[in-house]
Amino acid sequence: MDWPCRIVPSSRWSSGNAAASEAGGGASGLSCFCIFPPNRRSNNAAGGRHRGGLQHRRGVVNADCGDVSRIDEEPQMQAHGHVRGLCHEGPPLLLCVSPMEALLGDSLLSHDSPIPVPTSVLAGKTVGLYFSGHWCGPCRRFTPDLAAVYKQVKDAGHDFEVVFVSSDEDDASFKAYYEEMPWLALPYSDRARKAELSQRFNVSGIPKLVLLRPDASLITTDGRSGVASEGAAGFPWAPVPLHELLGDLLECHTGQPARLAQETYVALYFSASWCPPCKRFTPKLVEAYNALKPGASAYLAVVFVSSDQDQAGFDSYRSHMPWLAVPYSDARRRQALKTAAGVEGIPMLQLFQRDPATGALSLVNENARGAVEAGRNFPWLPPPVADMNEDSSVVKALNRGPVLALLLDGCASDVAASAVAALLEACPKSETNTLFVCAAQEAGAVSDRTRELCRLGEPDKAAGPILLHLDAPNDTFYVRTGFAAAAPMCNGDVCTMPSGTSLDAAAVRTFLADIQDGKVEKGTMES
Repeated sequence: MDWPCRIVPSSRWSSGNAAASEAGGGASGLSCFCIFPPNRRSNNAAGGRHRGGLQHRRGVVNADCGDVSRIDEEPQMQAHGHVRGLCHEGPPLLLCVSPMEALLGDSLLSHDSPIPVPTSVLAGKTVGLYFSGHWCGPCRRFTPDLAAVYKQVKDAGHDFEVVFVSSDEDDASFKAYYEEMPWLALPYSDRARKAELSQRFNVSGIPKLVLLRPDASLITTDGRSGVASEGAAGFPWAPVPLHELLGDLLECHTGQPARLAQETYVALYFSASWCPPCKRFTPKLVEAYNALKPGASAYLAVVFVSSDQDQAGFDSYRSHMPWLAVPYSDARRRQALKTAAGVEGIPMLQLFQRDPATGALSLVNENARGAVEAGRNFPWLPPPVADMNEDSSVVKALNRGPVLALLLDGCASDVAASAVAALLEACPKSETNTLFVCAAQEAGAVSDRTRELCRLGEPDKAAGPILLHLDAPNDTFYVRTGFAAAAPMCNGDVCTMPSGTSLDAAAVRTFLADIQDGKVEKGTMES
């Protein structure tokens, strides 16, 4: 039989009388752990079975551990070892922790206590995750500034705390550096959690200050700039929304003042006259803009954000553009827009959809340039599966974290089309599924480099599709091959079945599940 789980409140790590409802009351937004007695098993709704010990899932709590749709084993079981003693007898327990506890573990280091303090001390507070290391000169310069602002913010009565996430090379360096800090710290020994946090918040350089709300939702990943430019007065240094940065005081191509109307879409065009790729792309964009159906301009506003070196260069370049521009004289606004849009190179064309009620801009396609160059009709929506070799967003995604890639550069067109459809079915984009997916249907620079890093050899039509889970920041990958290189073929009453299994949506889901379950060997990328 399935044993019912009792809900253990996050504020109390014991199995006494639970204040939370024990008969099915849920706790939305919490991370929950089903704690089974050793040797006791429970069925889940999908038919799986889970060992005794600590089992983890996120989401709404069910009163019966056997009634959840999926339970993923918690890898850091030892972090919750002090509750395992509750599992030796009786029914399973359901342990719920706050989002911040799920993110940072159940305890942190504090100068005020000789033993770790519970992460629940962060309840109700805005939290800054401070990624830093003593060996880093900019970090050592920024830490005293942050400490001074930290004190000012707390003295002003704000519920604020900072957690140091160390990039030091050893525990001794960590301890020495932490002595200079007045806040909490993630235990240095928890390297796995540090790596997860670095990946989650795309920490490619330090110092970095990430600000989180009490529910662990993101405020900004660039708290450092806010501290430096605004000090304590700017707390919590939330970024100005893009539509407020853009404003509506612009210029038309003749230099006369102009304003945005009520266009549904806004495209920001980051470009400069001195940039050869920009000068090649601008005529293409002008042609695409002028080719819009009559009346379509009422739905689209293009705004030029210049990186020109002087007013004369800007004026000359803008005169060839039939759209609006941010005034060159407003250097601060131009730079703020580049920073907010994450511009790393030009030309860049980003497409946004505007909320008619609030004016807020939501990103539709960060690589609308690719859509224009590919000749796709407005509104230049991104392809369902990014082209590994043609879409600039792929390289950004690879540098940020896990990417699911499909190498089809040696496959027949019908096999490639079927595989892409399977990828779409298995990994539909949603708020809860943000795994970036891409495919290479022809050979190119990125797919060739990927083959080199993962030691996959040259494209081979007889090899079939290759499914890859790439984690470039950690130099690791998972690969699955052996898929059929051709579709079944029938001639009259005789059908030929190709060797290998079909790459369908079920195969993609199985690959991802097998990675989670440790059934796929982890590879290390070539250096």
